[in-house]
Amino acid sequence: MVDIYSIRNSNARYAAQRRDRFIHVYVGATRGIGAASLEMSYQITFQSTFYVLGRSSASFAMQKEALEKLNPSNRIEFLEVEVSTIEGVDAACKHIAGIEKRVDFLYMSCGYLPIAGPSCKHGHILNTTADAAADTKEGREVCMMLSYYSRMRLIYNLLPLLRLSANPKVLSVLYAGGEGLMNDNDLGLESNWHWRALTKHANTMMSISLRQLSATEEKVTFIHAFPGVVATDKTGKFAPLPGASTLWIIMLAIIRWLFTVLPILFGIPVGECGERQAYHLTSDKFGSGFWRVNANSEPIVKSNAAMDKYSEDGWPQKIWNHTVEVWEKAKSKE
Repeated sequence: MVDIYSIRNSNARYAAQRRDRFIHVYVGATRGIGAASLEMSYQITFQSTFYVLGRSSASFAMQKEALEKLNPSNRIEFLEVEVSTIEGVDAACKHIAGIEKRVDFLYMSCGYLPIAGPSCKHGHILNTTADAAADTKEGREVCMMLSYYSRMRLIYNLLPLLRLSANPKVLSVLYAGGEGLMNDNDLGLESNWHWRALTKHANTMMSISLRQLSATEEKVTFIHAFPGVVATDKTGKFAPLPGASTLWIIMLAIIRWLFTVLPILFGIPVGECGERQAYHLTSDKFGSGFWRVNANSEPIVKSNAAMDKYSEDGWPQKIWNHTVEVWEKAKSKE
C-alpha cells in the first residue's frame, strides 16, 4: 500500500520542481472525485492549460473561479458539451486539436451507478430491458456511454496529440480489478441491461481496450484505476423510474441511505482520493504501458477470469470492433 503521506510527499516534490507548460484534458471533473483530482493537479502544475469538459459552464463558474485563485499561473477553459454523446466528445476534441499541438494528460472519471435503472435523459421512458439502449439522442444508455464508449472515443480522438507529448498519460478512473465475465452476445447490453452487468462490461472492455492500445502506443501510459469507497456525493442515481413499484421505491431509499452513510463511515475522503489520482498522473512509478491500479495506488498484478478469457481468441479485436460499431451508429443519428 502507498500510504497517503507518501502520496503527499510525491505530489509536493512534483510541485517543488515547478513543472510547467502542460496541456491537461479533464472529463468528469465538475463534482466528486474528478473535482478533487482536478484541484490537486491544478495546484502542483504551473503555467499549464486545463480543458474541462462538462454540461454547464454556469454550474462550473464558482469552481473555475476557485481554481484560478488557487494557482493564477494556469489557464482553465470549460468546454460545454454533452460528454454522453459521440457528437459532444468529437466537438470538444476538434476544439482542442484546433488550438493545441499536443496533449500531455487525459483524465476521465465521468459516470455513475444507475442503480434505479437505465438513465432517461431525452424523454424516452425506459421500462424494459429491451429499451435500455434508447436513451441519449444517439440511441445509447447514458451511463454506459460515460463509463466506456465516450471515454474510448476521447482517447481515440486525442491520440494524435498524446503521441506528440514527451510523457503522455491517460487515466481512466473506474473499477480496475472489477472486470467480470460478460454477456458475449450482447456487449452493449441492448437486450440484457442491468447495473451490475453494466459495471462488468464497462470495466472489462476498458481494461482490455487500454491494454490493447498500449501494445501499439508504446509511448503512452494507460492507467485504469479503482478509487475505492469514497465519501462523495457523486456515486449513483437512485430516483425511481416512472412506474416503479412501491417495494422498489422503498428498496432504493434504503440503498441510497447505505451508499450515503457507509462511505462516510468506512470510505476515504474525496480530497485524499483526488491526491491519489494526481499521484497516478505525475509519479514516475507508472511509466509507459498499461496499468491496473487499486485503491491503495498499487499496481494490480494478479489476473482474473475475465482478463484471462478476453485476452485470447480474438476478443480484444472483437471488443474494439464493437466499440467502433457503436460510435458509427451514434454518428449516423446526428
